[in-house]
Amino acid sequence: MKEQDAKLSNFKLLRIVSMFMIILYHFIYHGKIIEHCTSEGLVLIFM
Repeated sequence: MKEQDAKLSNFKLLRIVSMFMIILYHFIYHGKIIEHCTSEGLVLIFM
């Protein structure tokens, strides 16, 4: 594998992880999951 191909595959992996994190954020924020937490620390972080 060439060095440039390795860099592209690392970039693709970063994009996949970033998209997963965005989707997870939307589920947590728009799904009102934070409202059901009992810990006030978590609520303060996301508000």
